[in-house]
Amino acid sequence: MKNKVTIITTPHSDERHPYLKRFLSYYAQFEFFPTIIVADSSPTPITDTKILHYINLLNVKYIKYPHSLHIKDKLVEILEFITTPYCLICPEDDIVTIKGISEAVNILDEDHVSVLVSGFSLAYILLDGDVKISHSYLPQEISDIDIEKTLGYFISKYPYVLYSSIYRVEIFKKIWLLRKNNTNDLEFGELLPAFLSPIYGNLAVIKSLFVVRSYFHDSSGQSNKSYRMMDMVDDNSYIKRYNQFKECMVKEINNNSDLDSKEAEKLVDKSFGKYFTERFGCNYLQLRRKILLKKILKKTGVFSFAKRLKSKIKPNPVIVSQEQNYEDDPLFPKDEWDEMKMFLENNIISQ
Repeated sequence: MKNKVTIITTPHSDERHPYLKRFLSYYAQFEFFPTIIVADSSPTPITDTKILHYINLLNVKYIKYPHSLHIKDKLVEILEFITTPYCLICPEDDIVTIKGISEAVNILDEDHVSVLVSGFSLAYILLDGDVKISHSYLPQEISDIDIEKTLGYFISKYPYVLYSSIYRVEIFKKIWLLRKNNTNDLEFGELLPAFLSPIYGNLAVIKSLFVVRSYFHDSSGQSNKSYRMMDMVDDNSYIKRYNQFKECMVKEINNNSDLDSKEAEKLVDKSFGKYFTERFGCNYLQLRRKILLKKILKKTGVFSFAKRLKSKIKPNPVIVSQEQNYEDDPLFPKDEWDEMKMFLENNIISQ
């Protein structure tokens, strides 16, 4: 397995080091484990003796980066260090299972049409110190090479695909280099690699437990206050940034399908328009009007009053475990979850 798959994890804060320790300890349980790259941009060097022990034990490729370097830029920087035929990104507070990796490798070894493999994804929460299921997700297998059908699905489910799939390394490197050369902002810099993925081949899916995610905070380990799409709409830079993104998408679709440039452009506009509407509940022009109205209401003081009133009458959210909902689900990998749950409960990290 070590010569087949590379797992890339990208810690960015000192507070994430306990998760990194748990992440590495999981793979240290097994005789055969993947190659691991830790691209660390935490403010201070790692001093935890357990983490250093695991780094040595697992022969981890540890690379220290400046704290100012964002995860998307780190991924481009480490491409030269990936020497295995397959690879994946896994935040240090998540775990991709050994069984899932093994099954995915078998598929990619035998199925040369599929360019990435994903599987059963499960998110958990801590309730009173107990590990409980928050929600789960099984990706849809895509074996239809019709780009018009596949692109829409990838666009609506891209976070699951991009951050919990094993890629053929040549495709992984291609999409991240295209990202580097075609966009320099964080929002479209994340969207572009994901949306490019279905252009080059199929998505295979295994029914086993593939990735387990913590659900209490941002899995990237980086601030959510970065420049986002809403800001682009607000400052009128969205159209320019979107056109850069679209130009790359159109070129790659044109080069890897039967669609000409006009057809590809129409497809990207349609698919991304659907994504935009699902994300914001309205199209671009409608969102522009909402933002303008909000600014007017802020100036008059109406917006602040409404916000204060809403906070007074809005009940506190209640987190409810959904674990019982999966007991009778024939697709749910119960035995695998029970084993992983035991590992997580033996390695609780306080929030």
